[in-house]
Amino acid sequence: MSEKEAIYVSFQMRETKRRRSLSRRIKNSFSIWHVFLAIFAIILVHDFIVAIQKPEEIPYSEFGTLVTAGKVAEVMVTHQRVTGKLKLEKGAKEQKLFTTVQVEAPDLIKELNAGNVTFTGVIESTFLRRSSSAFGSLPFGVSVWGNKRDS
Repeated sequence: MSEKEAIYVSFQMRETKRRRSLSRRIKNSFSIWHVFLAIFAIILVHDFIVAIQKPEEIPYSEFGTLVTAGKVAEVMVTHQRVTGKLKLEKGAKEQKLFTTVQVEAPDLIKELNAGNVTFTGVIESTFLRRSSSAFGSLPFGVSVWGNKRDS
């Protein structure tokens, strides 16, 4: 083999190794953008599902009228809201969801019983709201403390 042929073969071997190494790095590379894209897609799908299942906001007076008319199937009562399902209307495939702001009504339980409505009391979890307000102000407090310490 001549010297030119040996140089050419050596070059070809180095080039082949470089290409293989590059293809392995491309296959094995992990980008943080992939994670952000996946999280964004999950949030987008979640928002779409929540938007489809969002209950209709109705006034409390309309809720009272629906209970009296016997159109309410079941409700969940929290400290601030009443959320529930209406009974199936003729030709409807799904129960209509509704929500209203809780008004101080001492006769609510009597009305629900009279309307033959299944009701449940629900305790709202405020852990996330309280912890986010507590930890949300933490960076501000640390920055103020750091600035006082530097002076």
